[in-house]
Amino acid sequence: MSDVVWDYTTLADAYDKRPDYAPEAIERLLALTATPKAQPVAEIGAGTGKLTRALVARGYTVHAVEPNDAM
Repeated sequence: MSDVVWDYTTLADAYDKRPDYAPEAIERLLALTATPKAQPVAEIGAGTGKLTRALVARGYTVHAVEPNDAM
């Protein structure tokens, strides 16, 4: 078992201020996965929701899971 603890609680505000994902990177991801817009997408560890919002803006239904309330 690892002693590493990943707790982003105190970093949530700073994390949300990071730049958005590059549109080209998101388009490449979508092209590689070939996920039809009719199929829901699961985002596990969604953080502050930057990728979630980008996918929703492109017409995808996203079920996002983030275990840290601050994120």
